Amino acid sequence: LVGSEMCIRDRNNATDRVLFVLATSTDSLSAMEICYIMLSKWYKTIHITTASAKLAFLSKKGLADITTIGRVRISDEGIKTIEALVAKNRNNRKS
Repeated sequence: LVGSEMCIRDRNNATDRVLFVLATSTDSLSAMEICYIMLSKWYKTIHITTASAKLAFLSKKGLADITTIGRVRISDEGIKTIEALVAKNRNNRKS
């Protein structure tokens, strides 16, 4: 889904970064797991309250699905959004 041509550091806002983390995971994630993954893989920090708010926002927009209490996974619409971001990033690098 998300190739090496796109890095979380390329994302300008927390919402895109949280969506990116969801896209790179095969499992549903909690806000705490989002924080841990961002820090351990990409050395980016996000407060758990912000992560929770972004997960709720993504769910409300239809870009993520709530699977169980406190756990969220990317939706088909979220995958399309990430793919569009990857394509845009690829095009920007070619320019």
